[in-house]
Amino acid sequence: MTIPSSPRSLLIGLVIGMLVGFVACWVARAVTRPLPPPPALLAGPTGDYTDILQRRFPIGSPEANLVHELWREGFRPLTDLRAAKRVGEWDRPPDLIHDICIESERVEWTANAAGELTDLSGGRYSTCS
Repeated sequence: MTIPSSPRSLLIGLVIGMLVGFVACWVARAVTRPLPPPPALLAGPTGDYTDILQRRFPIGSPEANLVHELWREGFRPLTDLRAAKRVGEWDRPPDLIHDICIESERVEWTANAAGELTDLSGGRYSTCS
């Protein structure tokens, strides 16, 4: 066993050991971390959610009900809610080790001046780098 020749080399060894430990913990967490499931609102096997959405929020129903449910499910607005076409999106974060793509669930809708839905659609999109 060699005893470090100075407190400086002991400190350097300690810092390197801590960095290696930190990286090992980060990699282990990234590999074993479960990915969040898609929003329950869009539960279904396909990437086209228009039918699912329109069954739950029929054309003519209050826009406020849709908006409330989207925000409750973790969607974020991509447009102003006063825009002609409104868009909300939920992103599944990429798996840091295996994914190079971000999967997004997107809902698009329009509403009339009375706050009633006039169009509603949704789908899954991927953005890859």
